[in-house]
Amino acid sequence: MTEYLSRRGIAVLLAVGVAVSAAACDDAPTSTNAVATASAGAPDQAAALADAKKFAACMREQGITDWPDPTVQPDGGISLGMPAQSDSKVNAARDACQHFLGTAGPNAAPHADRDDAAAAGWETKTPGGDCECADGSKYNFYVRTSDPKKLVFFLDGGGACWSAATCAKDSGNQYQTTVEPPDQGGIFDAKNARNPFAGYSFVYVPYCTADVHLGDADTTYAPGLTIHHHGYANGTAALAQLVKSFPQATDVVVIGGSAGSVSAPLYAGLVADRLPTAHVTSISDSSGSYPDVPQMNKVLTGKAWNAKALPADPSMPGFFIATAERHPDIVFARIDHSQDENQKFHLTLAGTPSDDVATLLRTTEAQIEKAGVTLHTYTEPGDDHMVVDNEDFYTENVDGVALSDWVAGLVAGKPAADVGRG
Repeated sequence: MTEYLSRRGIAVLLAVGVAVSAAACDDAPTSTNAVATASAGAPDQAAALADAKKFAACMREQGITDWPDPTVQPDGGISLGMPAQSDSKVNAARDACQHFLGTAGPNAAPHADRDDAAAAGWETKTPGGDCECADGSKYNFYVRTSDPKKLVFFLDGGGACWSAATCAKDSGNQYQTTVEPPDQGGIFDAKNARNPFAGYSFVYVPYCTADVHLGDADTTYAPGLTIHHHGYANGTAALAQLVKSFPQATDVVVIGGSAGSVSAPLYAGLVADRLPTAHVTSISDSSGSYPDVPQMNKVLTGKAWNAKALPADPSMPGFFIATAERHPDIVFARIDHSQDENQKFHLTLAGTPSDDVATLLRTTEAQIEKAGVTLHTYTEPGDDHMVVDNEDFYTENVDGVALSDWVAGLVAGKPAADVGRG
């Protein structure tokens, strides 16, 4: 059995061989603490606890000296715990140690030991209808209200699958199947004076459908393996809420992380369709290497997702081009690490293996700009993945330019030159 780890590297709550009550849609605001219910005397619990202890010891050996020992919850679940902050060092240590969690099972639920979403000002919205997660659980999104004229529409990430091989629970391909609440770090930290979005309202779109927020299908890949790819219904429900709650918005920044960064340009266009007088900026964090090649494009156009909102000639670089043709005033930007290991993994998964993310970043940028689209880029060295949702957003500095300052200039209408070339 394979373990589940969140796309942000947060801690998990292990439920061994049991069903999990995940962070799904409810009428009331959802807590950041998911709850797992274990059968009494579950036969694998002792093994899972032993593996969790090995994981904790490994994390400390990797330099995360304050990583706590696991604890057994009253309901039988096993909480790994975590230090107060998740950053690139924690994520790297986790990647080195996660093999110890072999008995965790695919039913492990996220358990974020952070401020409760409601206490942090997030209101839970449960759209109902066709909105649901990959496992059929209810879907909800989050709204935090501040300046009614300036807001961020955030598309979260968490992997993808499109075939029996990539969707199988024992495939080694991890993808999000239930809702996770917002982080409180990075651009979500409203108290950080360096945050260019500190006074903005937010619509936070969780990701749990394995289809880069574009799917519209219930696909059975094998007996007992049905994935509900309803990302487009979920995303557009959140978009409808944006228009309803903030009809006078003058500045909307669409930010996507990982899988969410793939579709961010398309959703920027959808925002511009609905709020034609607003100034729209699109920022994609961690998907810039995915090329315009048949293997990648078939993932988008295959029957598995029945993806919506695609341009006539779909490709991931083409999303920028097609949206710019419809809305030439949208400002487009990308943030990437030059040797992002997560992007390498997904390139291989899609049949386009490459160990040179930096070259692919330059190739896709050249394609987009050759079509007449200005693409502002900030390329960081290293193999990390995602930065906008954690403290690296404030510590990254390339060629003397701080990432948070570069983004601040971008959204203020004073974009700086491209930073970093891998």
